[in-house]
Amino acid sequence: MHKHCMDFGKEHLSERDIKGKRILEVGSLYVNGSYREIIEPMNPNCYVGIDIVKGFGVDIVLGVEHIKDLFSMNSFDVIVCTNTLEHILKWKQAIYNMKYVLKSGGLIFVSVPSQTVNYHGHPSDYWRFSRAEMVEIFRDFEMIIIAEDIDEPAGVVFKARKPVGWTQINSMMLGCIKPFNIWEHKTSWRKKRKRNRKVTSDKSRKASQTRCFFYANF
Repeated sequence: MHKHCMDFGKEHLSERDIKGKRILEVGSLYVNGSYREIIEPMNPNCYVGIDIVKGFGVDIVLGVEHIKDLFSMNSFDVIVCTNTLEHILKWKQAIYNMKYVLKSGGLIFVSVPSQTVNYHGHPSDYWRFSRAEMVEIFRDFEMIIIAEDIDEPAGVVFKARKPVGWTQINSMMLGCIKPFNIWEHKTSWRKKRKRNRKVTSDKSRKASQTRCFFYANF
């Protein structure tokens, strides 16, 4: 977890938000810090960490696309998802499912990297989100506070509340959001570099053949 994200949690996670509440962390494998270390001292009712691999901080090995199979609607008071969405190919389903299992009036904390952050596969890396895109994606929620760190590694982090009366229809606008695809960019860059290498190689070979022809005429 990046420092600006951890600092945001320390400032905007309060005992009032957490004490006696049910917490779900999506992407809970411990990597350079976790909101868990901020939240557990505030005495939540329970803290459930899910991830796709076993490891420290993971209570249940479960992909976010399957959380509706295990948890019902309105199951958690607070959901935490830090630096995880970029690794999920079906990010729309991930966001919809988190909104679904969050209680009405519940809080969600999300952080995502911006476009300037380099590819980092753990195990895969797909997306980069802007501040404007996150506001649009969560426009069916009450955006309490959103912050953008422009330093490296840049990112967006926010705290939002699920409104009373939220329905599944409220999340249908996700179809029009198209975040930057770092995977396609990386693949395209590799292909371009490969083509450039081939062109350079062909030019070098032709130059070599020309030199050989020149010397052969001496």
